[in-house]
Amino acid sequence: MKYKMIVTDYDGTLLGKNGVNPRVIDAIARYREAGGIVAVNTGRTATSIIRDTQAKGLFDVIGEYIGSYNGGLVTDKRCRWIDKHTLSTAKSLKMIEILENTPDVFLQIYANDFFYCTDRMRTPATDAYVRACRCLPIIVPSLRRVVEDNDWELFKIVAFTYPTPSYPLCDKMNEIYGDEYKISTSGPAFIEVNDISAGKGVGVEMLARAYGVDISETVAIGDGGNDIPMLKRAGLGVSVANARDEVKSEADRIVCSADDGAVAELIDLIMEDKI
Repeated sequence: MKYKMIVTDYDGTLLGKNGVNPRVIDAIARYREAGGIVAVNTGRTATSIIRDTQAKGLFDVIGEYIGSYNGGLVTDKRCRWIDKHTLSTAKSLKMIEILENTPDVFLQIYANDFFYCTDRMRTPATDAYVRACRCLPIIVPSLRRVVEDNDWELFKIVAFTYPTPSYPLCDKMNEIYGDEYKISTSGPAFIEVNDISAGKGVGVEMLARAYGVDISETVAIGDGGNDIPMLKRAGLGVSVANARDEVKSEADRIVCSADDGAVAELIDLIMEDKI
C-alpha cells in the first residue's frame, strides 16, 4: 500500500448524522491487519473523543494516538499528553475580549481538557454540544477572570453564532486577526480559534511523528473548513461528499458521504492500489 496512515476528522467524516456506518469499522480493522493506521484528528477535546469512540465501537480499531483541539494536542488513548500547541494567556485574553464584544456570539474556552462558559453564555446550542460531545461545561463567573487568575494557556476558544451562519464572521476575523490566530469553522454555527502554531495540518505532522510515518505516506480526510490545512499537508487530501464546496476544491479526491461510509470507501481505494 502506498499510504500507511489515514488521518480522519471525526464529526461529519468518520461519524455521520446517523452514527458510524458499520462497514467503516470492518474496513478499519482490515486496513489495520494489513499494517495501516487510522488516526483521528478532531476539534473535540481529547476526553470527548476517547469516550465517544468507546461508545461507538471505534476505540479498539483506531490508532493509539489521537489529535484533538484542531492540532492543539496529541494524546495517547489514556489521555497522556504527547505534544501540544496552545494560546498564550495574553493572546487568550485578547481574543476573549474581542468575542465578548461581538454581538450575538456565545463563548466557550478550553483548558486542561475541560471547557468553561458563563451562565450568560450557556445556550441551547451549548447544551446540544454537551450531549453530542459527552462532556460537561464548568460554569464560571467570568472567562477573562478565570484565565487571568490561573495564568492559563488555552487549547482553543469556540464561538457559537447560532442561528446566524458562522462563515461571514469567520472570514472577517481572518482578515483582521489571521496573522495572530488560526481561525476556522467546523460547522455552520461554530468558529474555532487556536494558536497560529496549531491547526489540523500541524496535527497531521504531530501524528505522523508520533507513529513514525513519513508525511508523504499519509492521507487526510475531512468535511469542514478546519480540515483544509490537513488536506493540504498530508500526502493526499480527500474530501467527503457532504463537505462544503470550499473543502472539496482543496481535495485531491472526493469520496462518498460520511453516512454512506466515506472512510470505508477510502480504505478500499488504498488497499486496491487505486490511489
